[in-house]
Amino acid sequence: MERFPKEKIYTLDSAQDAILLLRHLGDQKLSSIRWRDTRPHILARSVNFEPNPEQGLLGTLKVSGFLRGRPLSVNGLIHIPGYGEFQMKEIDSPPDPCPLKSHPRKKKSKADEMNIDEDKDQAMDEDINVLEVVDTAKQESLQAEAEMDPMEGEQTWPTEEEMADAEGMPC
Repeated sequence: MERFPKEKIYTLDSAQDAILLLRHLGDQKLSSIRWRDTRPHILARSVNFEPNPEQGLLGTLKVSGFLRGRPLSVNGLIHIPGYGEFQMKEIDSPPDPCPLKSHPRKKKSKADEMNIDEDKDQAMDEDINVLEVVDTAKQESLQAEAEMDPMEGEQTWPTEEEMADAEGMPC
């Protein structure tokens, strides 16, 4: 499927040609990208890995960003390209880092400016809303649906009878 259904080559020898090209570009309609419409995906703003000291390399990956596409269920699996499928623990809603309406800021003293980072971290922790927590009874398993059978498709040696029958048949 083509991204632009009616592709043409335009020359830009004059201002009139440029106007025709702009008109053509304005009339184009993009076809929708299927995977964006059928799957949830995240535009990650920040990623933080917190290792579990008791389990070595295992830990919790916290991804903060913007969810696009279909709704995301905490009971489903997520795929991280290059790493595989993982289960989620919960989905939180932190405050919007880029709000549409900006709040008027008060002038702060030098002492207040020194504590901005600490206050921001505390405010972020307080404003987080838990949207969904995993239900272990409904959570998808990491077990693959189609298990590989090592004996499936194994080729056996022909018996003596099969060899004799094969030799007696005309080619």
